[in-house]
Amino acid sequence: WAVKRDFYKDILTENQMKIMDLIFDNSGISKSVISQKLELSTTAIDKNIHKLRKIGLLTRYGSAFKGKWIIQ
Repeated sequence: WAVKRDFYKDILTENQMKIMDLIFDNSGISKSVISQKLELSTTAIDKNIHKLRKIGLLTRYGSAFKGKWIIQ
């Protein structure tokens, strides 16, 4: 992600960039923790993660509780 970050800064929203940074730092982070750290609703986090998954930048491996985010 650190290498790709500059390329995506013009494509992604500020919140999407922040989400990706948090996931890069901790691949096991939950949506609720992301929500608290960014002071956004869980619905807003869900929508942004959906967009990141749709464009192929982000996938989830494992369960909601013990899974990890994988940055493509």
